[in-house]
Amino acid sequence: MSALNAWLRQLESTPHFLNTTAPERIKIMMQRLGLTKQFFTITIAGTNGKGTTTHLLASYFKAQGFNVGRFTSPHLMYFNERIAVNDIFASDAEIVEAFERIAAVQDLLALTYFDYSFLAALLIFKKHHVNLVCLEVGLGGRLDATNAIDPDFTIITTIDLDHQEQLGRTRELIALEKAGVMRSGVPCVCGDLNPPISLLASVHNIYFRSRHFDSIAIQDTWQLQTDSYISPPLPYAKYIPQQNAVTVLMSLTLLSPMLGLALDLAIFKDLLQNLSVPGRMQVLQEHPQILIDVAHNPESARYLAKQLVEQPIVGKTLSLFSALQDKDIADIVKPLSDIIHTWYVFEINHPRAAPAPQIKEIILSVYPLAEVLVVNDLNGFSTILGGDDRLVVFGSFMAIHQFLAHGLAH
Repeated sequence: MSALNAWLRQLESTPHFLNTTAPERIKIMMQRLGLTKQFFTITIAGTNGKGTTTHLLASYFKAQGFNVGRFTSPHLMYFNERIAVNDIFASDAEIVEAFERIAAVQDLLALTYFDYSFLAALLIFKKHHVNLVCLEVGLGGRLDATNAIDPDFTIITTIDLDHQEQLGRTRELIALEKAGVMRSGVPCVCGDLNPPISLLASVHNIYFRSRHFDSIAIQDTWQLQTDSYISPPLPYAKYIPQQNAVTVLMSLTLLSPMLGLALDLAIFKDLLQNLSVPGRMQVLQEHPQILIDVAHNPESARYLAKQLVEQPIVGKTLSLFSALQDKDIADIVKPLSDIIHTWYVFEINHPRAAPAPQIKEIILSVYPLAEVLVVNDLNGFSTILGGDDRLVVFGSFMAIHQFLAHGLAH
């Protein structure tokens, strides 16, 4: 076992939630580690689209010449994916060195796996002298570890039902948690098309889609329209959801003057046409097509369904699906019930995994005529895929990880 894997196994046994708040713990540890904020910070919160937005912004500012730190979670295959400088993942050695430094000053202060991850990122960003950081919030916003850093700019992508046990049972309550990343006088862009009243009543400097900005469709192109700006026609992104593209471009119109830059639409166009975020509508192969997507809540499942309808195939669409026990599995599968011809379900190797027979039962309760088959061993998983068929592997990040780890895409 590598040194990093040994560390991660140890950290996985720590509690997910502690009595103290994460920002409080992080601030104490930052002081002990001699860490101070020395970079422009963009904090990205939201139910869906955070990772894509973070990647798009980080790649844009790297192309603009910044030394960019990127922090995202969870990872798809390797922990190193969470921490990147100029799109290059942190090495095992860098992460282990950071973990050792954290442990050396931890004393009796209890820390979580995520606390260690974020503190390691801050240490690595300091080592590489980054001057701009894009932080993806882990959970919620107000009580997330990333909220220990005061942002210079914030984004709230979308607000939907997910992690209700921690964030609240309604969109209003969830929105309040995500709004916790905002600061007085700091601009915030909200890309949600139907923001809850709790956000609309915000006294902060917040820009709402449909109120302060929106996209205009013109044949095969689109334009950003704000109170004072209309962009030239832009191509639709190949891999980036349009909602995220619009939110990011609005953010760039505000960020550019803050950073003393001119808005570079050539860079943005290039990213729209070429940037692909692993695990998000990612096509691993064609004929037959194998597509993976980390749709693990109702909103992301609706987006996945919409994309599948808009990208029809000649053959059948089959799915390989799994989720955690605490997810609203019925509402995740509903948007896809008329699209999937055969469901293959399996159980994730995780204590909170939903058992495969339970997933099957839920799918049948939503769509009684569905063909649902339980896969007990991914090593032996196979489907009769014709050359024109499509296999959609979706659900939890851990489900995608298990699929890729078994080499089933090859």
